[in-house]
Amino acid sequence: MISIGKLTSVEQAVRYLREAVADQQLEYFTARGESPGRWRGLGAEALGLRGEVTDTDFAAILSGKHPTTSEDLGRHWSRQHVVAFDVAVSAPKDVSILYALGDDHTRATILRIHDEGVRAAAEYLQAHAGWARQFNAESKRAEPVRAHLVMAEFVHRTARPVTDPATGIVTVDPQLHTHLTVPNWAQRADGTWGQLYSEPVYRHAAAAGAIARGVARPPRARTRDLDRGRRQGVLRHRRDHGSSAPRVLAALPADRRRGEGDGHRVGERQGGGHARHAGE
Repeated sequence: MISIGKLTSVEQAVRYLREAVADQQLEYFTARGESPGRWRGLGAEALGLRGEVTDTDFAAILSGKHPTTSEDLGRHWSRQHVVAFDVAVSAPKDVSILYALGDDHTRATILRIHDEGVRAAAEYLQAHAGWARQFNAESKRAEPVRAHLVMAEFVHRTARPVTDPATGIVTVDPQLHTHLTVPNWAQRADGTWGQLYSEPVYRHAAAAGAIARGVARPPRARTRDLDRGRRQGVLRHRRDHGSSAPRVLAALPADRRRGEGDGHRVGERQGGGHARHAGE
C-alpha cells in the first residue's frame, strides 16, 4: 500500500520522522529503535547529501536552504504552505506481523526485500514524477520542467501508539513501512532550484506502489523459508491473539506513553494537511 501526506511544518516534520530514531522508548519489537534516515535521489547528490540524514540538513532542505551554505535555493513564495510530500510505502500486514514475531534472520530477510521494493519505487518516482516549476518569460507563467528530486527515507517498523481514552491502555500494531519524504524543492535541468511540481507525484504514486510490491515478491526458490515462516507466524499470532493485529504495551508505564494517539500517516498529524491513498 502507498499513501501520500502533506507536511506543512518544518519543526513538526523533523520531530515526527526522527523521534523514533532518538527515542529509546519506541523500541517495541526490535529492542533497537528505528534506523537512521538515508538520503536518496539525484537532487540530494547535487547538494552533497549522502548517507545518514541529520536533523540540521533535513530542516535546511525543508526550509529551502542549501545545507552547506545556508543560501536560499530559490524564490520563496508567500503562498507556499507545504514543505514536503510524504510518500509512505507499507508492507502487507502479514509481512509486518512476521517481522514482529520472526527471528533475526527472518527480520533481516524481510527488511532487505522491503528495501529493494522501496528503492525501485523511489527510482520510478525520480524518473516519472521528477518535475519542478520554472517561470517562462515568453508565456509569462510558471511551467513544469524536468527536475531531480531530493528524498529522505525513514524506515519505521510499527504504527504510532494509540491510547484508549476509557482505560488509558496504550497499544501499538506492527507495521513495517518506509517514509519517502520529498521536499518541495527540486533541481531543474539548468542546475537551478525551484518548487516541486507535485501533480505527477500523485499521478504516479499508485504505479510506484505496484512496482514496490512486485519487487518485494521475489522468486519462490528465494523465499521458500520466508513463506513457510510467514504462514507459521500468522497462525501462531491468530492462535495467541485472535485475528486482529498484535496489541502490546498494555501495561506501559505512563512515563513511556510518548506520542500517544498519533496516526502514522504524517499528513494526518500536521495541522491543515492530509493524507490519502494513491488510486482512491
